Amino acid sequence: MLLGLMAAFKKERERQKLTMAQLSEMTGIDQAALSRLENGKSANPTLETMNRIATALGKFITFSLVDAAKPRRAKPVLTA
Repeated sequence: MLLGLMAAFKKERERQKLTMAQLSEMTGIDQAALSRLENGKSANPTLETMNRIATALGKFITFSLVDAAKPRRAKPVLTA
């Protein structure tokens, strides 16, 4: 889940044509740390870190809490 979120952050940063240095300045997060997050080298960011990135990109993070006793059903795959 977090790797997907980090990939979404990277995609949004690139969509906004922001450099890693610019995002670093906007968030106060070290550029090397941002690079590790975006590249999956550090997959354990804090909620505060994720919120700082999201806020800098003009986004919100939402989470869902689901009942673990009720397994999710996989979406059906259609083949030709």
